[in-house]
Amino acid sequence: MDQMENILDGLHILCVDDDPDALELLYIVLARRGARVRTSISGEEAIQVLKNERFDVVVSDLSMTPNFGGYDLVHALRKLERQDPDRPTTPAVAVSADAMKPTNKRRFADFQVYMPKPFDTSRLVRVLDRLAEADGELVKFGSLGLWEAKEAVTAAVVATQVAATATEAASDATAAAMDATSAASEATAAAVDATFAAVKATTAAAQGSIAAESAEKTAATASARAHK
Repeated sequence: MDQMENILDGLHILCVDDDPDALELLYIVLARRGARVRTSISGEEAIQVLKNERFDVVVSDLSMTPNFGGYDLVHALRKLERQDPDRPTTPAVAVSADAMKPTNKRRFADFQVYMPKPFDTSRLVRVLDRLAEADGELVKFGSLGLWEAKEAVTAAVVATQVAATATEAASDATAAAMDATSAASEATAAAVDATFAAVKATTAAAQGSIAAESAEKTAATASARAHK
């Protein structure tokens, strides 16, 4: 008798893979160990299932639909758990030919274990058994925390850049306002000078008019005396 025959007895496990043969193999291996297994052929289908059902463990391939692969699936699951504090944290295992490839997504992903294909049946079963018994808080503060920390740092950098741009724009606006004020002051001074010059010209014209009238009177007096 297989000592691991019923080791997964009672566990509810969701298996996700876009390869029907790989999905069937996972189903057979886990069901024979006593697990209740549900399968999904895509990440999109699996996230809908996860919205309505709770599982003890999720086992997923990585390279599925380009727009919604295994990383996207489990990250979406973590977001569901964050939105619902009463929802237990579900451990996740990546079983994929790409499981051991270093990528930026893997560094901040939300899987607890990575296993390459073809997988070791006994090892997979032992891993699932241990994860099902793991402390949910340990899962919550695992890679998800790193992912969120990275997003927070990125947001802070963007905010700093925006603030720097705004400060620079404000400085430019202040300099432009100072230039405009200076130009306005110069224009006012020029207007005052022009007004003063106009007043002087008006005064000179008035004085010239008076002088002309005086000259005319003097000429008239001289003419009158000459006729006598």
